[in-house]
Amino acid sequence: SDINAQNLISNEHKKNNEAKKTSENIVKTLIELFHEKNEIDSIINNLVQEMVQLFSNN
Repeated sequence: SDINAQNLISNEHKKNNEAKKTSENIVKTLIELFHEKNEIDSIINNLVQEMVQLFSNN
């Protein structure tokens, strides 16, 4: 019947929305991890450069 078809479509739409939200959250988390990794890499790189300068001068 039309009601059953509408319910099926509605349920699939809800599942698709949930999947989309989950995907968006995963992408946001990955972006945050890469951003944090880049910050850490930058900090470590700066530290290494400072250590090289320190030991080169002494």
